[in-house]
Amino acid sequence: MRDWFAVVFWGRGIDLIRNACKESGSPAPLFRWDNCLWVEFPFPAEPKKETIGGTTQETSVQTSVQILQMLQATPDMTMADLAAQLGKTLRAVEMACAKLTKNGKLRIVGPRKGGHWEMLK
Repeated sequence: MRDWFAVVFWGRGIDLIRNACKESGSPAPLFRWDNCLWVEFPFPAEPKKETIGGTTQETSVQTSVQILQMLQATPDMTMADLAAQLGKTLRAVEMACAKLTKNGKLRIVGPRKGGHWEMLK
């Protein structure tokens, strides 16, 4: 009898769900039978939200790490250069640099134009 349920529920829809998840880069759903068919969709962790200047923004830890690595190699890079190299918007880089500055990991030495970045800690 259980084989009959598998035939009934294992139709084209499950393949479509798996393919859609694969195409979007999401993890594959988990299927289980517990008196009915359960489908569980694992979701990635939510991005960390940070409040800077009265606005809440999503920040990426990976972006912050990449910025620190790039500035360690070339401390006189501008935010526009960072944005272009990372493929991010200027605003995203500004927010990430503000977060790094607030957390005491980065500071600018000298004037904003012509100055350079210094890593702290």
